[in-house]
Amino acid sequence: MTPRIAWLASYPKSGNTWVRIFLSALLQDDADELDINKLSIGSMLCDRNRLDNVLCFETGTLAQDHAAHLRLIACRWINQNLEERLYSKIHDANLKLKNGELAIPADVTDKALYIIRNPLDVAVSYTHFSGMPLDKIIKRMGNEHATLAKNTLQKQDFQLEQVMGTWSQHVQSWTENSDFEVHVVRYEDLINTPQESFLKICRYFDLPHSAAEIKKAIEATSFKTLQSQEKASKFREAPQSAERFFRSGRAGDWKSALSEQQVSEILKSHLSTMQKFGYADKLGQPCLTQALAT
Repeated sequence: MTPRIAWLASYPKSGNTWVRIFLSALLQDDADELDINKLSIGSMLCDRNRLDNVLCFETGTLAQDHAAHLRLIACRWINQNLEERLYSKIHDANLKLKNGELAIPADVTDKALYIIRNPLDVAVSYTHFSGMPLDKIIKRMGNEHATLAKNTLQKQDFQLEQVMGTWSQHVQSWTENSDFEVHVVRYEDLINTPQESFLKICRYFDLPHSAAEIKKAIEATSFKTLQSQEKASKFREAPQSAERFFRSGRAGDWKSALSEQQVSEILKSHLSTMQKFGYADKLGQPCLTQALAT
């Protein structure tokens, strides 16, 4: 079976949607006509309706372990029926399920892109997105049992439950993976050096990547443009708890939003991973970004 699924993976609020929109703009005939509510890239395979349609029965009454196993079967069926690469957004950590398999089937995976963002900024963005207090978000980011879209028999989410683990576990599960190829990009580099960073993504996926094509797609997906579209027509992926999905798009908001205690708590939980990806220095102090550790 030829692997045809390309994963666009990230911990929530790390830039996944921005990358999806960029790729959609790049691949459509006219980037200027981009509609954020009609993206051609990145539908999620954890979508319950999609899984139910593939399996031909409702999964709402299944335990999370059974649903996760069935999603592996659905991924393989979808891959078997693909004729070209499918880009799929994913927030799951690539951890082992109870049946011993990894959450992400290597046998259907063409390659993966992992988008990482400073966890200090992730916490700030996540609290605006979810409506949950910062301290609760920070605790969640350090909880090895954390999940997304918790489902019960009484309350069914439109997504399957997704195992997250801690922020550090999530990052490690993808970036230290040896089962398939993974390209890592920092959110901050997409902001600071967009032409160079998006060029690397395009080359990685063997996509059109002339300087002019990339520049036009970047301009079409600037945060100012995305905010304008969201203001005019809303964004269907935004939760009701969020005042807006495209809030700031900046790096470094944590400096004015987090207390010293909150910064200390995140550093305590995630220091080694932050140092590896340039979000903390050798002395254990937070920084906006520095060169990646070697």
